[in-house]
Amino acid sequence: SSINNLRGPQFFLTDSKSCLSKKSFPERIVAHAGGNGDYSKAKYIYSKLAEISDANSIKVDWICPNSLSLNSIKKNIEINKNDKILGWKKDISTLWSNYEIVVGPASTSLYESIIQGTLPVSFPIANNQVTNLKDWLSIGHSLHISNDQKEN
Repeated sequence: SSINNLRGPQFFLTDSKSCLSKKSFPERIVAHAGGNGDYSKAKYIYSKLAEISDANSIKVDWICPNSLSLNSIKKNIEINKNDKILGWKKDISTLWSNYEIVVGPASTSLYESIIQGTLPVSFPIANNQVTNLKDWLSIGHSLHISNDQKEN
């Protein structure tokens, strides 16, 4: 019996665009806080992202799908002058491909960003999410932050 490898964009599970080459140094990063958009659930990660990106002149687009999200970002993170706050995007089939890095909780967006050729940095949003790093490595995702690391 022979093996039939199904590869390429025509076999993607989503309607994501295929990835073209990315820049070696990011110019813009997108951050999100999952379904309800509560940035306080991982405020240390997000505040460090804002601090490091500002020090390196990297712009961050912050997705805020609702007023809870907007309030949590204003309360927990110092937004830099070149950053943007984006409302909820209904069609995200190409959203992640416009960025070099996506920072947010492990969710559907993690898989979409991998498929769209963007480097995801993920973490659990709840303490009961305990997927082992080796499991993330098995799908080619090495930048997953554990619950313990998230608070440090």
